[in-house]
Amino acid sequence: MNESVFIKGNKYGIKINIDSSCELNDAYKELKEKLISGKKFFGSSSVSLEIDYKFVDEKIQKEIIKLIEENTDLNVFCVVDENMELVAHPDLLKKEDDCVELNEILIDKDKLISELKHDLILKENQINDLKESLSKAGGNIADISSKTELAENLENVKSELDEDIEYAKFFQGTLRSGQQVKIDNSIVLLGDVNPGAKIISTGNIIVLGSMRGFAHAGATGKSKASIFALDLRPTQLRIAEFIARAPESYEGSGASIAFVENDGIMIDKIDKGLLKDFVLLK
Repeated sequence: MNESVFIKGNKYGIKINIDSSCELNDAYKELKEKLISGKKFFGSSSVSLEIDYKFVDEKIQKEIIKLIEENTDLNVFCVVDENMELVAHPDLLKKEDDCVELNEILIDKDKLISELKHDLILKENQINDLKESLSKAGGNIADISSKTELAENLENVKSELDEDIEYAKFFQGTLRSGQQVKIDNSIVLLGDVNPGAKIISTGNIIVLGSMRGFAHAGATGKSKASIFALDLRPTQLRIAEFIARAPESYEGSGASIAFVENDGIMIDKIDKGLLKDFVLLK
């Protein structure tokens, strides 16, 4: 039997080659058999997916992703082309008026955070009550011991709360013209932001590549947010309500960071001094 489907690995994920003469239903069947037989070999990880066939549409992407995730322990986090540029994501990309909006599917931690905050408030109220009682009674060893134990419990709760809150989301791939990333966290993009693309975050924006599009950090009004890129040449920058546009002759300044100072957006080259002042935003 001649093989029509080939699965290859690369440093970011997997590539599936389907012979152009092969019918899709036959290709799906052969792919499923190969995925099942190679399940242990593939292991468990998040991977990018490249599909090489005579034509690839959203329906084909979804069917192949479904086959991969149902028959292996792999999780497909994005679909890329032969140049490793972002094409689509099964859950994150949504088409609206020819504009692709990227929204991370977040694990719902609201209930846990709410419970921790409630516990924190209760413990703080208990400490305040103890302080008041000690002040009135002059204090004794038992009271001080209870207060110390309560304070330790409070610190443990604060530590749990801090660990539970995520500071940034990571994405991989190049944002091309017409694509948009929008997320309620800081964001780290492993790739470029091309002219015509947008990246919007309620926290910081870190682009480990070239930033040549539109970037809006601190979108909910956080003026302490900043925008970092290895090559910062944006069409427009926004931090909270502050806006800046690059001059037409601006050619970039290498690895740089943009931040708000004196009611305006400043851009400086990265050095150790600036990094010490970098603020982690939730």
